[in-house]
Amino acid sequence: GRYTRVNGENTSYIERRRDYQCRKKSKELRSYGKNYLAYLFKDAGAAYPFYDNDRETSIPLTVEDCLYYFGDADVWVGAGGNSMAELSQMDEKHTWFKAYQNGRVYNWRKQQLPGGANNFWERGVVHPEEMLEDVIHILNNAPDSMLHFANRLY
Repeated sequence: GRYTRVNGENTSYIERRRDYQCRKKSKELRSYGKNYLAYLFKDAGAAYPFYDNDRETSIPLTVEDCLYYFGDADVWVGAGGNSMAELSQMDEKHTWFKAYQNGRVYNWRKQQLPGGANNFWERGVVHPEEMLEDVIHILNNAPDSMLHFANRLY
């Protein structure tokens, strides 16, 4: 997708992400009106209920809120656990999500090191096109081997 900045230039997700990293503290960032992960999902073609929210940071939600907004979603991207069993142990309500029931749950930990460093946050900053590819592959149920940062939970 293409979107317009306040100054009228069209930008893609990749251009916005690189621009965001270069100008984190700039008030001009408010022109985007969203956080870069929301744009990532939008550019990949995913439905996302908070596109119209002007908040630039994460939106805190309870599990019940998530069930309301995302309970019928085909995929769950960005899960907090490392396995389906771990998600279930964290909160039984995680098993109520359609994506959980269909085995379409992913986290961003494919390239996480034992000490906790995660290439999603390191390499993804300079290669946002790989982040976008991951979401597109997930939405199209591509083989897990095609994913850069995302990891399907089993």
